[in-house]
Amino acid sequence: MPYGGVIFDLDGTLVDTLTDIGEAINALLVQDGYSEHTMDVYYELVGQCHQIKDFISRAFGFFEKASSDRQDRLLQRFRSAHEKNWQNKSRPYPGVVDLLYHLHQNGVKTAVLSNKLHVFAVRTVSHFLPEFEFVRVQGARPDRPMKPDPHFAMEIAADMGVAPNQIAFLGDSQDDMRTACNAGMTAVGAAWGYTAERDLWESGAQYVIHEPSEILRIE
Repeated sequence: MPYGGVIFDLDGTLVDTLTDIGEAINALLVQDGYSEHTMDVYYELVGQCHQIKDFISRAFGFFEKASSDRQDRLLQRFRSAHEKNWQNKSRPYPGVVDLLYHLHQNGVKTAVLSNKLHVFAVRTVSHFLPEFEFVRVQGARPDRPMKPDPHFAMEIAADMGVAPNQIAFLGDSQDDMRTACNAGMTAVGAAWGYTAERDLWESGAQYVIHEPSEILRIE
């Protein structure tokens, strides 16, 4: 593996979190008199949304017409609901722990960059992957640009002390592939996540892998 560092997306790449997220949103829907969505609906929606606020609004069916204030209120309610269930059904994907052990044992630096709210990103990594030391775990902050902007990816490269062209960016979304391209990193798509493989290729993936260990065979 010719890389000195790997930046990972979180949801849909390292940890499968969608069921807990969907169930938290369903709790809000029921509170407001709406019907719950199936997980199939959430899998369809997640590939269409760049951030959790958009995702929640789509679930409520008023994405285009909801006021910014209402979206903000929903986001706050979601945070409260998700506090109760964020670790219930979420799990690392098969092969993720083995890959991280291999990278750490071989001196490859690792980091996590997510559009998930920062507090939940840090909490998720600490809970599900406590044995690993990442250079940085970075989630979304209201005062900083989010993926596909390369801002945080470039900061992480500096933290690693690794040139961007020596870093692989592994993620399951179109924004991950665009972030990697914008930062001059190798874009590696995770086909086990929440985005169709063709969409990963179309958004700039240089490789698409079907299980985590395949990244080790990229030359």
